[in-house]
Parts: sequence; structure tokens; C-alpha cells
Amino acid sequence: MRQLDRLAGVLAGAAGALGDLAVLLMFGHIAFDLVARLVFGLAPQGMPEAVARVYMVMVVFLPLALLERRGEQIEVSVL
Repeated sequence: MRQLDRLAGVLAGAAGALGDLAVLLMFGHIAFDLVARLVFGLAPQGMPEAVARVYMVMVVFLPLALLERRGEQIEVSVL
């Protein structure tokens, strides 16, 4: 049982790390879009859809296992 508990902890940590990586990739993708638009005059197609459908879902749902393991909650602040 301890081994399963350790495995669950490792998998939860990996999922949390993937959520962190998704945030960095999302920032990089948006920065690339801004540079392409402002510097090169190009408008890559599908940027808002990719961010909304892929990155935002990863950022929200991947860290849930880690938060549940720690007994924490998600906090969302609206500006």
C-alpha cells in the first residue's frame, strides 16, 4: 500500500510539473504570436483557439491531482 501511495505522489507531482510547463508554453506561444504580428506583420491562424482549448485546460486540470494530494484548493482571482 505504501508503494501505491508513493506512486500516486510521484504521478501527482508529475502532473503538477506538466501544468507548470503548460503555463510556460502558453506564455511562449502568445509571445511568438505578438512578435509575429508586430515585427513581421504575420497573423498565425488559430492562436486564441489553441490557447483556450489546449493550454488553459492543461493549466487548470493537470495540477488538480497535486492540489488534492496536498489538501489545497484552487484560487482564482479576477481583475
